[in-house]
Amino acid sequence: METGSIVKNSGNVPLTVAAKAYFSDFRGRDSELDLGQVVILHGSEGVLKGDWQEAPFFGRVRVTIVIGYFNEQGELINKSQQGEFWVIPWKLLAAIVGILSSLILLIWLSRKRYRLRLERR
Repeated sequence: METGSIVKNSGNVPLTVAAKAYFSDFRGRDSELDLGQVVILHGSEGVLKGDWQEAPFFGRVRVTIVIGYFNEQGELINKSQQGEFWVIPWKLLAAIVGILSSLILLIWLSRKRYRLRLERR
């Protein structure tokens, strides 16, 4: 699953920005993802992306993204942001709902045909 972050440089000098994402799923399993490094010109945005291989099949995930850069004085600055999202396999869920709906419709039609046969007798 591809994940990433958009970083805006509101300063007046170009920044070299690096980021990591730290994930924790609903079962308490932790993983991290290196989002790489990018140079962001002043007044513009940059995108940091990575491919998360240990994504859970289903459930709520908490993520903390830590972004690091050097300021004008050469000091390392780390900023972090937290969030939550759900991993839901929509295609599988749609297939299950479709199959269950078809079964319910088939049972309903079968019962209707059976009642019609009983009424004819």
